[in-house]
Amino acid sequence: MIVFIIGAQRSGTTKVASYFREILGIPGHAESHIFRLMHHLEVGVSEIQRTIPRNAYSLNKVGADRLLRMSYHAYKSTYLDYLDWPQIAYDKTPGFEMVNACKQIAKFDETARFIHLTRSGIGNVESLLRKDEGRSFESACKTWSQVISAFDVVYPVIKDRTLSLTMEELAENPFNVHSQITSFLEGYGSDIDRSVVEDFFSTTSKSSKLNYVPRTEPSLGDTGWTEDEQTKFKEICGREMISAGYW
Repeated sequence: MIVFIIGAQRSGTTKVASYFREILGIPGHAESHIFRLMHHLEVGVSEIQRTIPRNAYSLNKVGADRLLRMSYHAYKSTYLDYLDWPQIAYDKTPGFEMVNACKQIAKFDETARFIHLTRSGIGNVESLLRKDEGRSFESACKTWSQVISAFDVVYPVIKDRTLSLTMEELAENPFNVHSQITSFLEGYGSDIDRSVVEDFFSTTSKSSKLNYVPRTEPSLGDTGWTEDEQTKFKEICGREMISAGYW
């Protein structure tokens, strides 16, 4: 079984991936981007089919569904072989392409499980800008909103196999997060001491520029953004802030 850890960059996916490896002892890769190929393959097949006759060529004769299925299982076998075929593995790949790929993964692999991390768009954009000073404000907004929009579409397909968590929960009640995850994994890791879990989540990820774990997410008024930036944030992220329950 592979547990796919998905969400926007800077939303706690790295911390949960590290938790799988360091606390639960489950092997896997952060930033593998292997299974994200399912999204790009689906887009590529659709583009080719758009430009060729409906009944022509092997691509249509083989069928997109069969091609995608074979590709997924090839990716999965290669991934698990690289990890020496563990009973449970994790894969963490952030971004909207990976979220889109989960629709196909769920279709072709009934054992696949998904953990989705969410964070307020305001805190997420702040973190993206802090980590990458060369990133534009609009790009940071779109990086977050695209993932939320993609998850809204994919969620009905994967909801029965998905555990949704927020970055706020990681900071405020890490042992409850641990309990939810171990229950999701049917008891795997449930015997780990509470202090071990809380100590782990009390520190930021190695990718963070902060030396502490924020306990609350900022409001627009806390950001110091200009009026134009606040307006742009509302335009790009407003609908997703509402759908994700932050507004």
